[in-house]
Parts: sequence; C-alpha cells; structure tokens
Amino acid sequence: MSLWLPEKTTNAGKMDSKEKIFEERTYWGDKEYFCEYIDDNDFSKISPITQVQALCLLPTGKFVIYKDKGGKYGLPGGTVEKGEALKQTLFRELKEEASVRPVEYGPLLYLRVTNLSEKPIRITYQARYWALIESLADEISDPDGKAVERLFVSENEMLKYLDWGRKLNIYLSQLKKIKKLQPYLNKTL
Repeated sequence: MSLWLPEKTTNAGKMDSKEKIFEERTYWGDKEYFCEYIDDNDFSKISPITQVQALCLLPTGKFVIYKDKGGKYGLPGGTVEKGEALKQTLFRELKEEASVRPVEYGPLLYLRVTNLSEKPIRITYQARYWALIESLADEISDPDGKAVERLFVSENEMLKYLDWGRKLNIYLSQLKKIKKLQPYLNKTL
C-alpha cells in the first residue's frame, strides 16, 4: 500500500514518471522519511540531489564496503557539498570512505526522499551509482571520522554485513542488468 502524501510540496524537481521499484517509511535520528526507489538512471531531470552512494566492484568480483566507528557497515557515499558536481562528490566520497578510485562508473537508480518531519514537506533526491574500482594504497581519510575500515567482500558476505534486506537486493538486481559488468559479477558469491 502506498503512503498518501499531500500534493503541495517544496520540490525543485518534477514528479517521477519512471517505475517505482520499492518504497519504505524510515527514521534517521529523530526525523521520519518516506523513500521511493525509482528505476531510472537519468539524474539530469531531478533536483536537488543531496547525496550519492555507490555499489563498488573490483575486477576480481569483490565489492567494497566500509565499517563505521559505531561498528556498522555501509556502502561508500555521502553528501553533495555546495558547488560540487555529482562526479566530484562520488570520487571524493569513495576516496575518503574506502580509499578506492572509480575506473569506470555510471548511474544505477535514484531515491526520491520525502522528509515527513518538516513542514512544509521537503522532497530531495539521492543518486545511486555503480563503480568499477581500483584500490588505493592510501589509508582511509574520512574527514568526518565516520569510516574507519574498508572491506573487500563477496556478494554473499556483503548481504550479511549490510543486512539491508530488499534495498540491497534491488541495487544488486540493477547492477546485474549492466552488460559491461557481467565478466566481473558472480566470480565470488
């Protein structure tokens, strides 16, 4: 069942016409959000995009995740800084949180995020990417101090570490549709 949202919102972007894959109501801190996962990789028509995140794959078939100072695991990504292009945010966040560099990358899907705790209700977007990466020798240099360790894991290990349920399966399903990545996928389950 879909959550009803009022038509009047403060949204710079337009309503999405692409297929909604999944939706959920979630909490972050003391704020409530409604997230819609949209099967569309054209980020040019959505605004404002406030966050990027990537499903990062090594040529060996391993994925990269990071561990935060609280002991939780996640995919590298973060907030788009003022004046920063999405590519700059993506490259910066992958280096800071996982000490990796994209060799090739592309859009995967996006989230339409409604902050239900604000009045008027505010809608923002989050871009999700795939990235074929190379590991850097550098230590993790997260200026926020959030990321403390990176791990290279199989798909099955990533599913266990992240324990995101359907959300991560959606990302993986979208990733497996990308033909150029087929040689790298399923090397290590």
